[in-house]
Amino acid sequence: MGVQSKQQAHRTDFLVLGIGSVCVLCLVLLPLLVISVFNHSYADDWHYGVWAHLALQQSQGNVLAAIAEALRQVSVAWFDWQGTYSAIFLMALQPGVFSESAYVISAWIALALLVGCTFYFVRTTMQICLHDYSYAWLSVASVLLIAQLLLQPSPVEGIFWYNSAIYYTGYHALMLLLIGFIIRTMTIEKLWVFIVRVCVATLLALFVAGGNFVTLLVALELGMSATIAVIVKRHGKMACVVIPTIALILGAIVSFSAPGNEVRQQVQFPNTKLGVLDTIVQSTGASLHGLMDWVDGFVVIMLLFLLPLFVYVLRQSGIAQKFSFSQPGWVSIASMALFASSFTPTLYSMGTVGPGRVQNCRFDLLVVLLAVNLVWWIGWVLHKRLIEAATLQDISVDMPVQPQLLFSARKVAHICAGIGLVFTVILSASYAHAASREKLSSLSAFHSIVTGQAQSYDRQVSNRIYLIETSHEQEVTVPFYRNVPHVLLMGDIRDNMDNYINYRLAQWYGKKSIIGYSLQS
Repeated sequence: MGVQSKQQAHRTDFLVLGIGSVCVLCLVLLPLLVISVFNHSYADDWHYGVWAHLALQQSQGNVLAAIAEALRQVSVAWFDWQGTYSAIFLMALQPGVFSESAYVISAWIALALLVGCTFYFVRTTMQICLHDYSYAWLSVASVLLIAQLLLQPSPVEGIFWYNSAIYYTGYHALMLLLIGFIIRTMTIEKLWVFIVRVCVATLLALFVAGGNFVTLLVALELGMSATIAVIVKRHGKMACVVIPTIALILGAIVSFSAPGNEVRQQVQFPNTKLGVLDTIVQSTGASLHGLMDWVDGFVVIMLLFLLPLFVYVLRQSGIAQKFSFSQPGWVSIASMALFASSFTPTLYSMGTVGPGRVQNCRFDLLVVLLAVNLVWWIGWVLHKRLIEAATLQDISVDMPVQPQLLFSARKVAHICAGIGLVFTVILSASYAHAASREKLSSLSAFHSIVTGQAQSYDRQVSNRIYLIETSHEQEVTVPFYRNVPHVLLMGDIRDNMDNYINYRLAQWYGKKSIIGYSLQS
């Protein structure tokens, strides 16, 4: 079989494997998409969106009035609450602003961002960095997403609660998009296309800089490291790295310097700030704890699935021959330091690792870093073996050679499919165990749907809204929700008005007060 025929064969084998992987991903996604139909707004959705909602009502549905109010809220929040300018704009225009029934798209937005940006990032890095133009990227991206979606520490905050999902999951996805976009731009030859793409990357960097501090810090560290690397190497297209990194830095200055940050610190966390040394020590400890806690059986299965795939790709593409993948130990240490740094913003300001929504984007980052480290260690081992083989044969390691592969593409696809089958069996078996089922977002969502729990919750919300909207009283009492699905449970209103949740809900519906009470069992 000729070289072209072999290449076509391995592309076909990996296409079939990729389609199978995407199908499993769709099975994981399906319950999450279905249960999102019963999803509803809560707390910070009202807190940040109430002004645009009221502007929409007062202008009799003028969307431009809502957008103008959202922009005004960016300025207000920058002085009074927090400096995350682009995030505030997105929060102020949460889907429920336009209609509570529109809130169902909240999860779809978060999922579309995570899935779309991850696929783009993986495809770009495998093609440009690993020189692989097969369909292996379909399987790699699908497996990473399956792990991220199933095992998020808090699926309600990572997918369903718009305010936190867009703020953390969404911005993590946009960071991957930015990285992939910059890598792809470095291959552009036409000057005008290159300039346009650098401008787009710069705007995207400014947008990412206006998001959560955890993702922003990681993006800054990666951007500054890449900038140093391209300057030292005098790369001809360093502008596509340097300019977006400068935009990240400028955006970070705008976000970090907001007077509202100090206001929020004094209101919410007045005596919780840690010193720099304590923050570093506790971040290191928290990252080690996260590593041990999150790298469970399913993550190990993910890595086992990727192992033969990456071995084949690195050998077949010839990248293991051209690139040394040197110092894998230092790469792992640097990855761990990057992961640890994601804990520093919350530990420094709050003295804790933060809520589940922050943990979600850290977990997503960890999954990507594990895959990167797996590639690097495999590349290092393969390169060493090539050097040893070249030494024994008395030839230059730089000479192009036809790769001698341990397994054919078909065998690799069969091995991966076998591991995928084992994963599917274990996942299915987990459904029977209640504790395991609740930890796996798709299984929990599926169970809530088939038992009618999700539908019951939706009816309770509809009844509450009807009660509020039809009441002529300014002070309304409504029953608390009962038996809420795990993946949709963010909480409920309180039995008093001494909190922002009840206050914003009452403001949303033009009432003086809305409080909850418990129904008799």
